[in-house]
Amino acid sequence: MSPVKNTPMPDILGSALKAAREARRYERSELAGLCCLSAKMISELEEGGMTSFYSYPLKINAAKRVGNLLNLSESDYLNYPRAPIVSAEGDEEGVIE
Repeated sequence: MSPVKNTPMPDILGSALKAAREARRYERSELAGLCCLSAKMISELEEGGMTSFYSYPLKINAAKRVGNLLNLSESDYLNYPRAPIVSAEGDEEGVIE
């Protein structure tokens, strides 16, 4: 069994990618060219949407490429879900910080 299947996927914080792009004065098309992506892909990373991506893992990889070019740490633009704490009885008690 692949460990990737059990790993929850992070949410992309598009507003963080957009703010970093605008702070560096890149147009979407310019950033797209630098990352070898389309301007529509950049738009969907920032605003949401999946029509330009075959799968969510590919969208995450594109976000990482953009974030790397914008000199962001992954924690700046990816929000990983927290694992629930499960008691001995199997009840969820909270989340691990």
